[in-house]
Amino acid sequence: MALTSYTELRSSIRDWAERSDLSDALILDFVKMCESVFNNGESDGMGGYLVRPLRTRDMETTATLTMTSGAGSLPTDFLEAIKVKDPGDLTRDIKYAPPDWLDENFPTGQDGSFPAYYTIIGSTLYCPIDVSLTYYAAVPTITGNDGAYNWLLTKAPTAYLYGGLMQYGIYSKNPAAAAGYRSLMINALGGLNYADLNSRAGAMVRRAGMTAY
Repeated sequence: MALTSYTELRSSIRDWAERSDLSDALILDFVKMCESVFNNGESDGMGGYLVRPLRTRDMETTATLTMTSGAGSLPTDFLEAIKVKDPGDLTRDIKYAPPDWLDENFPTGQDGSFPAYYTIIGSTLYCPIDVSLTYYAAVPTITGNDGAYNWLLTKAPTAYLYGGLMQYGIYSKNPAAAAGYRSLMINALGGLNYADLNSRAGAMVRRAGMTAY
């Protein structure tokens, strides 16, 4: 079956799980949980990742944040900042600084015209001026309606299929199945990451004078 929409994904999860009785509400949970893994990764419990969060150019977007008394709300789909610039001079980067460091070094605040730093607390970015924020945006959910799809389902449908089946394995208390589908999902996401890297830099080409690899 094709995997071009939420309806088709839902049907495929039932087929692969061999569980025609899985409710729409339960599969919605599986898909939302695997989307959370795409966005935030999955911890290994030891300071690393079982699944690294997805970060590709398809997730990059830019927004101008308007500050009120030096504070501006982050976009609702914000995951991670890539760069922050002065919108009046896009050649000038504004660097991130931890809140405590900023308070210690600028107890009365930064230069209101040419600040060097910004910080983030919760869902708020702090800087004396409006900023141009380039950031990684969350993968938009496909669970809004039956015909919904997004760039990830289009580019890597198996990531969604294996991710949903991983969650089904957890739900059905089958750790071997969950681990197997997690591995397949990681491979699908890894292929997407490699394709993204090559699309930015170009695949490595071996020349006659290079050492073989």
